[in-house]
Amino acid sequence: LMGRLVDQLDEATIRAMGVFYAVQEPVKSETRGEGDSAAGRRLSQECAGCHGEDGNTDQASMPTLAGQDAKYFVKGMKHYKNGERNHQKMFEAVEGLNEQDMIDLATFYAEQTPRRRDVRVPLRSAEWINRCERCHGIDGNSSDPRFPMLAGQDKTYLVSALESYASKVRANTTMHAMSGPLSSMDIERIAQYFASQQPRAVVYMRLPCAENQ
Repeated sequence: LMGRLVDQLDEATIRAMGVFYAVQEPVKSETRGEGDSAAGRRLSQECAGCHGEDGNTDQASMPTLAGQDAKYFVKGMKHYKNGERNHQKMFEAVEGLNEQDMIDLATFYAEQTPRRRDVRVPLRSAEWINRCERCHGIDGNSSDPRFPMLAGQDKTYLVSALESYASKVRANTTMHAMSGPLSSMDIERIAQYFASQQPRAVVYMRLPCAENQ
């Protein structure tokens, strides 16, 4: 079912959904497990490296188990064990567990209090563009000789440049900080925007020297 649902979602929708759920305040399941919580705690030591001592992990790629519904947890473990969920590391983790072990683990984690993670809400494309314009000028027409003009540059070039800064191939600590948080979609949209702007010639005015006054 989930496979069919996510197949219809584009990257932007998936990212937006991820942010929405990540910023919600988690609530512990009200349903208590039917196993031995103390036994589950002992078994959980094998899981702590990835999922945290109490099921609250700091690793972005790992799910929080604290407060998870016990029945859902057991169902998930069974799916890993029988291969219905294809995940080699989880298969190895649950391969030696019997059903009672799973119930005990589920009971332990269901009793733990989940913590909301520290989530940085990503900026919208317009907000990123506004940040770029602080140095590179409105619409990418820079009037500061320290910063290059972006308006009218080829989109492919701009994408390549941002990717090079993000990966630190090109040296510039300011641009490393700016481009590091960008997703591939952010880069595409920023590049598309500045590539579509009309470039303007920069006019420098020579000021009279003080001694000539």
